Amino acid sequence: MADYTALLAASLDRSQEEVHVIAPFTDAAFPESGNLHIHPLPDKYSLSSVLKLNQILARVPHPRRLFV
Repeated sequence: MADYTALLAASLDRSQEEVHVIAPFTDAAFPESGNLHIHPLPDKYSLSSVLKLNQILARVPHPRRLFV
């Protein structure tokens, strides 16, 4: 997960927002908390990642905001 993404996710988590980070798998540790959920993708740009992304987004409750 990129540094900016980690900072944004941590900031939103502190404000009590529910945060779902969806990113390619990395060895970097980023702890989950009550409102922060990490969803690793199998790789960067494959069909399996797109399918996994679809599954994850289907489970995230509405309304939602996406940051790309």
